[in-house]
Amino acid sequence: MEPGPRLNLVLGPNGTGKSSLVCALCVGLAGGTKLLGRADKVSDFIQRGESWATVTVTLCTGEAERPETVVQRKIKADNSSEWHLDGIRTGLRMVEERMKEYHVQLDNLCQFLPQDRVAAFASMKPQEMLWETEKALGDSTLQDAHRRLVELQKGTRGAETSIDAKAKQVEKLEQQNQEIAKEIEQFREREALLNHVQVLKKKIPWLKYNEAKERYQESKEKLREGQHRLDEQQKLLKEQLRPYESTKEELDQAKKAKSDAKRAVERLDAQISKCDKELSDGYNAMAEKEAHVEALEEEDRQLLPRIEKMKEEILSLETEIESTQREQAEFESGALTQRVTDLKQEMRRNNDAIREKNLERSNINERLAAMDHKQQYFEKRIAELSNARMRKVQGLLRSNPQLAKAIEWVESNRDRFEKPVFGPVAAEVECSHPLYASMLEQHCQKYVWSVFVAQTAEDRDLLLENLAQYRITVSNVGEGADEAPRRPFDIESLKQYGVRQFLDETFKAPAPVKKFLCDVNAIHTAAVADPESQKHVEHIMNNTPVRCLWTPESQYVKNVSRYNAEAKSVRVVGLRQARILLASETGNDGELQKMKKQLEEVRKEKAGLASLRSRVDERLRALNDEGAKVRREQDALIKERNERGKKLQSAVQRVGQKKGLLNRMEQSGDNSSKIEKARQDLLKINEKRVSSVKNLVNSNSKLVEALKDLAAATLAVSELETELGSMKQRFSELEQEVKKYKAMKAELERIYGQDKEALRAALENAKSEAPLTEELTQAFETTVHESIMSLEDDIAEKTERANAIVCANPNILEEYEERKGRMEKLSKDLSVERAELSSRKAEVAALHETWLPQLHELTKKISSTFGSNIAEVGCAGEVSLVEAENYEEYKIEIRVKFRDTEELQVLSASRHSGGERSVSTILYLISLQNLTACPFRVVDEINQGMDPVNERRIFQQLCEAASRPGTPQCFLLTPKLLPDLHYAQEVTILNIFNSPWGKQIPKVWDACWLYRSTGTEALPAA
Repeated sequence: MEPGPRLNLVLGPNGTGKSSLVCALCVGLAGGTKLLGRADKVSDFIQRGESWATVTVTLCTGEAERPETVVQRKIKADNSSEWHLDGIRTGLRMVEERMKEYHVQLDNLCQFLPQDRVAAFASMKPQEMLWETEKALGDSTLQDAHRRLVELQKGTRGAETSIDAKAKQVEKLEQQNQEIAKEIEQFREREALLNHVQVLKKKIPWLKYNEAKERYQESKEKLREGQHRLDEQQKLLKEQLRPYESTKEELDQAKKAKSDAKRAVERLDAQISKCDKELSDGYNAMAEKEAHVEALEEEDRQLLPRIEKMKEEILSLETEIESTQREQAEFESGALTQRVTDLKQEMRRNNDAIREKNLERSNINERLAAMDHKQQYFEKRIAELSNARMRKVQGLLRSNPQLAKAIEWVESNRDRFEKPVFGPVAAEVECSHPLYASMLEQHCQKYVWSVFVAQTAEDRDLLLENLAQYRITVSNVGEGADEAPRRPFDIESLKQYGVRQFLDETFKAPAPVKKFLCDVNAIHTAAVADPESQKHVEHIMNNTPVRCLWTPESQYVKNVSRYNAEAKSVRVVGLRQARILLASETGNDGELQKMKKQLEEVRKEKAGLASLRSRVDERLRALNDEGAKVRREQDALIKERNERGKKLQSAVQRVGQKKGLLNRMEQSGDNSSKIEKARQDLLKINEKRVSSVKNLVNSNSKLVEALKDLAAATLAVSELETELGSMKQRFSELEQEVKKYKAMKAELERIYGQDKEALRAALENAKSEAPLTEELTQAFETTVHESIMSLEDDIAEKTERANAIVCANPNILEEYEERKGRMEKLSKDLSVERAELSSRKAEVAALHETWLPQLHELTKKISSTFGSNIAEVGCAGEVSLVEAENYEEYKIEIRVKFRDTEELQVLSASRHSGGERSVSTILYLISLQNLTACPFRVVDEINQGMDPVNERRIFQQLCEAASRPGTPQCFLLTPKLLPDLHYAQEVTILNIFNSPWGKQIPKVWDACWLYRSTGTEALPAA
């Protein structure tokens, strides 16, 4: 067979072998026999009486390098096969890889749908439909991502379970260890004490060795030091003998020089005493004369400067007076008068400007007050229009404008009623959620929202009498309004399905109003469900006493036949948004918007006036500041003029006083002659003193030299005598020291020998009792003891502490350490598993963000195409992606509606007929045409069970789909077709017959087709 590139109609009566083409494609392209649903073994496809069979399939790839791929399979009776690919023998694995490369997915029902699996497709679970759809795309990205998400989620849950189990195990082990922690601590303390005692006992011989070593080192050092000191003393004794004789000769010479110097000093002392007396007499006379001269000079020095200073002060004051008089004249000239006049004019202008601004500010305040009144009015009106009760009434007024007059009459005559009257009902209802408002409004008849509710017959009659003219309905609820309504069933049993309350529990209203709604519309029998209850709706309506169920999307009403209680039907109505109970400002939208606009304009005008007032206030402050500045300047000019007059008067008074004092000072005398005579006497006295000083200086110089000589001689004698005596004493002491050090050395040699022998014995004993190891050396370093006694005390104390600790279980430490090791291993495993869990979750989140949007987009495209296709056959349908907590539960649901009275229902074998399933299946496959990358699609006898109208429409859509560019090759197998179908040029018809004339029939068919198409050729002979 050579099919066409687009739609291929494979026709033939039942039993002619149409499905053999499907079987050949499956087994020839490495598909499993289970996909066909006809045989379990491949050898079942060999013709009876034959030992082998061959299937050859040619695939047109469209590639330049490899335009065709020929797959040949030879099937043998032992179920083995020989594979050839493009004439070259190969294995099944290579053929499968080539099919995967060409996106041939024979196990995908969306691509390969044999006759025996048509029912399986319709009964396919929505989860399986999603997997098949992902697989049908050709590109395995979505399916691989989905499969990876499922694997990761399973791994995540397993990891979380493992982590929880291990964490609990760690917690249990830790708790067990904590319970014996105190015993463990005591056990370890006892072990540590006993181990420490052993170390201390081993340290005793080494401590004795150290003490012996210290004694040995000490005696050795003392012997060395004693020998050194003996050598030094003997050397000093030899060195002291020679300097003693030399020092004795130097002492005799020093004594003779001392005697000569003493005589020279006595002679010079007498000369100096004479000169001192002469100088003392001259000094006294000179002091008297100098005191007299200084007294005269001081008197003259004090008088002259005072006179000169007084003259300068008088001159300065006269100059100041002249300057002050000139400045005063200039200050009081015409310039000052002009400045004062200018200041007065400026002050007048400032006051005028201030009055003008104050008037302007008063006008602004009056305008702001008027704006405040307007703003209050607009805000009050907007609040009225925005009031919820008023909005509801406004919504009712559109259908009955007379309602406003009825409300006004009731409000004005409430004192005439026996009991409170309520109405209209819409104004009394307050829903807790917009969703409940929509449910309640749709559940009740529209007229009830305008009803007025009375509680007595008298009040009802009064209302009817006065409100009849306004076409208003009045109801009387009578007694029992406060009683709880009688429920048709207990809602507690339905809470597991998300049904938690009745419709009358979703809003607030006065008890009479609720009773009225329950009596008229039975709102107390309608159940309200949560969004999560959507998956339980079918169960609720079929297996519970609920007759009316509200969900966030729809209303479900169950009707039961009067004649047969088992005959039930469910009517589904979509939820509409409430218009009355959620009435917005649409009724007064124009007025409200106008009020808001006017309010905004008032606020803007107020803001402008406030800004203008701020500028006026700022200008007023500036004018007041300028006025204050002018007043300060005027006051300063007056103050300056007064201060200048006072200053001039004070200067004139001081000049007169100083001139009188100057005249008195100039009348006193002059001491120049007396001073001159006294100075001549001083010169004579000074000449005598100079002569005496020269003699004294000469004598003093000689005396100094003589005293130096005497001091040097005396010091030399004293030093030599002291040195000689010291040398004699030292010589004697050195002789005694040498004898003493010789005896000491002998004793040190004896002690040294004893300590050396003791050291050797202590070392041998320590090595035999406690051989040193690296571990023992480190232990010794951690214990510090000053003596063996302190060490033995420490051993006794620690031994006593260890014996005081009693452990009942000797294996407790092993058990503790074993649990601790398990805890550490579990903790490490937990860290690794938690890191892996975090990595898995991160991978899930990243993969979810890429996979789900693509899947949503794919579903949207399929749903759009499916909806359009099914609409063309006069039905409705959609394809939706249903998300779930588990990625395995994600599913695609095909919802269809074949009758106007029905709602969209999920396609299923139990709900829909065979024809309906066939129509839905083929339309779903057509919807995948432009989205999948598969090279061909096979559908076997999908039109069975279709009515003629749907079959004709489906065939038309198949032809149209096959006519689109880029659509894959399609094989549609059927035993019959309706007459007068429209065949497009892209449709290829393949007839299969199994009669003895099978080879001639295609030729006759082609000729008949050509004749009917052109009418130019005659039919060939049979």
